[in-house]
Amino acid sequence: MIKKRYEVIEDGTLYPYNSFEKNREGLEQAYEQAEQTISDRGNDLDQLEIQCVTYDSMDRIVSCEIVDDLINHNN
Repeated sequence: MIKKRYEVIEDGTLYPYNSFEKNREGLEQAYEQAEQTISDRGNDLDQLEIQCVTYDSMDRIVSCEIVDDLINHNN
């Protein structure tokens, strides 16, 4: 079974609490989590993205798409 999730990626890392179902509520939760992360870590962040990730039935990543690149100091 294919599943899709919104994930908030902090400096290239996905933490378990940053993964949300791909639906309207999940996207709102992802943005709320991103705002909280910015509030908590602010200048310590080099990169913060929201991605839409598709997983296969074995929980392997099939595809990944950036929804929003909120902070990117790596460019």
